[in-house]
Amino acid sequence: MDARMASRMTASRGLRIRAWSSARKVLAGDERGQALLEFALVSLVLFLILIGIIQFGFVFNNYIALTNATSIGAQALSVARSNTAITDPCAYAAQTIQQASPFLKTTSAGGLTFSITIYAAGATPSTPSSGVASPSCKTSTLAAGDEAAVTAFYPCNLNVYGTKFASNCSLAAQTVEVVQ
Repeated sequence: MDARMASRMTASRGLRIRAWSSARKVLAGDERGQALLEFALVSLVLFLILIGIIQFGFVFNNYIALTNATSIGAQALSVARSNTAITDPCAYAAQTIQQASPFLKTTSAGGLTFSITIYAAGATPSTPSSGVASPSCKTSTLAAGDEAAVTAFYPCNLNVYGTKFASNCSLAAQTVEVVQ
């Protein structure tokens, strides 16, 4: 190989290297907004998932409050018979349920509803009270050893950006206590 041929190859190779690096610069200029576009697309999906998690957290909090209020109401009903100051144990239990769940709406249209059922030993169950309106039962209807069941319902709202994921969703909790 003579010197002339070697210098031509080196010159053309250098030309190719320079052409390739300038082409990369042109392409890199077109990719400047790629990271921003990817972040925008991914952040929308992640934000939607985050809002769904937060909404599910609210529903789960309502369920925990409903379960707690039902348990407290059943406990109040089970010991109300022995308290002479309480003349209406079911109304006392209803008041206790409402006080134990201050963040649950107690409106008659789609709010907290509950029922109190007394299971007497060897008898068919009776339902002396239900709903939010003042329930009533006499102390004489309760006997030691009877079972008092408190069942509560609350509508859940799984609504994310106007889309209802569970349109007829209802939370339910039941606690049964032995009357003392």
